[in-house]
Amino acid sequence: MPKLDLGLPNYDSLFSTEEERQESRLEKIVSIPIDKISDFKNHPFHVTMDEDMLKLIDSIKENGILIPALVRPKDDGTYEMISGHRRKYAMSHIGLKEMNAIVRELDDDQATILMVDSNIQRENIYPSERGYAYKMRLEAMKHQGKTIDDFENDIPVEYNKTTSAQVGRKPETADVLGDQLGVSRNQIRRFIRLTDVSI
Repeated sequence: MPKLDLGLPNYDSLFSTEEERQESRLEKIVSIPIDKISDFKNHPFHVTMDEDMLKLIDSIKENGILIPALVRPKDDGTYEMISGHRRKYAMSHIGLKEMNAIVRELDDDQATILMVDSNIQRENIYPSERGYAYKMRLEAMKHQGKTIDDFENDIPVEYNKTTSAQVGRKPETADVLGDQLGVSRNQIRRFIRLTDVSI
């Protein structure tokens, strides 16, 4: 008697398909053509040929890229750089055509926060760059709903760090950002005011 084919997948194919799905969710380091990676939109940190860049170029020549870039996919099949602008610049200067990167699905606010956090601790940052970065990150935090009211259940009313709110007052978004980055709310506001100065 011939075997009846109902068109249903067998156990092995179901298992391998699920395995493939799980595998596709894992982040991998992939090699991407540099010309397929665009800079982050409104990237506040300038990439310049300075002494640090020359050192980075020498390091890449000698050791290659030790830390992969972080990119997110775009609808047109290319990628947007989140972290790795300086490495990309150095590699392009050397004449390398591809770079290793982690591809991660991120919305605009997640991407902005990661981009700022991966650059803000660098030593040689202009005050205006820092101001634009703080401004972008605060906006992203607000879009994610991290306003004063959202911290009501997470932070007690008596919250009172020297860099933050007074006793009895819930912290503002700038307070929260200041605590995350180890700077005061007033410093953050001073840097952001620099972005309003016309040159």
